[in-house]
Amino acid sequence: MTAWIRFVLTVLWSTMKPRLRLDQESTLDLRVWPTDADLTFMNHARYLTAMEQGRIDLMLRTGFLRFLLKQHWSALLGSMIVQFRKPLRRFQRFRLRTRLVHWDDKWVYVEHRVERGDTLIASGLAKNAIIGPDGRLAPRDVLRAFGYSIPAPQGLPMIERFQEGEDLMHDRIQQWPLLEWSMSN
Repeated sequence: MTAWIRFVLTVLWSTMKPRLRLDQESTLDLRVWPTDADLTFMNHARYLTAMEQGRIDLMLRTGFLRFLLKQHWSALLGSMIVQFRKPLRRFQRFRLRTRLVHWDDKWVYVEHRVERGDTLIASGLAKNAIIGPDGRLAPRDVLRAFGYSIPAPQGLPMIERFQEGEDLMHDRIQQWPLLEWSMSN
């Protein structure tokens, strides 16, 4: 199924589901379609597409997306880390759980869990920026303007390690030499 069809279906389903608060979890019951799979298993990129559906559902059902659009702001994915634990086959059903877990001065962190029954299939952590016409906005200010004044959860080791890993990756990228690619030896 194409990303646009998934997007439209997510918007339609979200309007029929109950509203959520920002501290509640979004759940989507999904299926692996033939176009989601390579030879037998769901393609890793399709997990990312499903997780994006989860973020859209959460933003729609909380009213956060409408709020952002009224302000001419948008949520932009900065990076994401995903762990794959078990494969999903064509036509298998699965549940996607999405929730806001943390925010700091620059980023909003959203956690995803792909489950089949009691089995964890994959998990992901998405780092999102809130962008306005003049650049990046502080998430705490955006959330306060939205009416969400609960302080950010503290002491989440996965967030700290994610940030450390990203800092190391950023440093490594800065050190990479430019490579000249050639087919001839």
